[in-house]
Amino acid sequence: MNIVLKLVTTAIATVAMTGMGVFVLGEFYDLSATRQHPAWVYRLIALGRDTVIAWDARGVDMPEGFAPRATPETAALYQNNCARCHGAPGLPPKDFALAMLPVPPNPVDMAKHRPPQEIYRFVSKGLKMSGMPAWQSRMTEDQIWDVTAL
Repeated sequence: MNIVLKLVTTAIATVAMTGMGVFVLGEFYDLSATRQHPAWVYRLIALGRDTVIAWDARGVDMPEGFAPRATPETAALYQNNCARCHGAPGLPPKDFALAMLPVPPNPVDMAKHRPPQEIYRFVSKGLKMSGMPAWQSRMTEDQIWDVTAL
């Protein structure tokens, strides 16, 4: 029975890898960075990303008294570290950020659709293959919560 399971698993993996190879090498999918992904790719990316982030954010404890707020210091922190890619209210992101795939999200949109724990998790640990760096080694935990609150 164990050998049958191994053979079936190997056959499925072989078919899947062959299919992926034909799909990519047969130019059914454009890998260049000059064209956006098809909508279905963004939906799959979002599904995987959102599932993992929600799972990771469960372990994030918000500081006592956390509330959205803006201070000159926090605004400067955001301007110096985040605005180049994400833009800011009234300020678009830099041109290079608009060429990133996926394009970095707008901070106001993030605040409307994500709980603070998820935003903290994004800022703190970053996100592979998205251009979002982990800021936990460049900012203190208090600074990351300040950016999250902003």
